[in-house]
Amino acid sequence: MEDQEYIRTLPKKRVAAGALFHNRADELLIVKPRYREPWLIPGGVVERDESPKACCLREIKEEISLDLSSPRLLSVHYFSGAFDLIEGMVFLFDGGLLDEKQIGEIRLEEAELLEFQFVDADMAFPLLEQNLSVQIRETLQAAEENHPVYLENGKVVR
Repeated sequence: MEDQEYIRTLPKKRVAAGALFHNRADELLIVKPRYREPWLIPGGVVERDESPKACCLREIKEEISLDLSSPRLLSVHYFSGAFDLIEGMVFLFDGGLLDEKQIGEIRLEEAELLEFQFVDADMAFPLLEQNLSVQIRETLQAAEENHPVYLENGKVVR
């Protein structure tokens, strides 16, 4: 089998990346997309030949007009096709603590996002997509213990 022919037979996975940002009150930044009901965090789908980290940096710049230099990986969540209909992975990075000046510099990509807000994490969970909510909950807990977390289909794998 030729290399290119073999490559075409390999599975394709959806991959996304986003960042968790907090304000001084330790509230989580969430964004309201135009194209779906639940709230999300800033981020998006990894493009061809783009790493999850590069995607995160690009999406943050595009969606909320902030520049990240070197975000730290916080978690990876793998979804099987049976669990999420489309097999894939979501990488979450630490966007850091935003001060008032940085918050004032947030400019939403109007074609994609309606609004943003900072909310207590416990209040954010019901607003977020369920899979993302589970990942963020586990990610925040692991971040307090200063280690990354890996999930499969909504469950932490150790």
